[in-house]
Amino acid sequence: MDVEELLQRYASGQREFREVDLSCEELIDVDLNGINLSYSDLTGTDFSGANLTGANLSKCIAITANEGRY
Repeated sequence: MDVEELLQRYASGQREFREVDLSCEELIDVDLNGINLSYSDLTGTDFSGANLTGANLSKCIAITANEGRY
């Protein structure tokens, strides 16, 4: 799944995105409040300015990921 598809599904109300590969993607200034990204690969993902309030990031691979707001 690419970022565009994830954002479209999120905008339509989906919040479950377990085990997705978002490595080296840019999710800058996006609102991902309440998203479930558990078991996902977030290696190198840029979350600068992103809203991750209530996000489930358990068991993620997040080496060098940039953190957003929690």
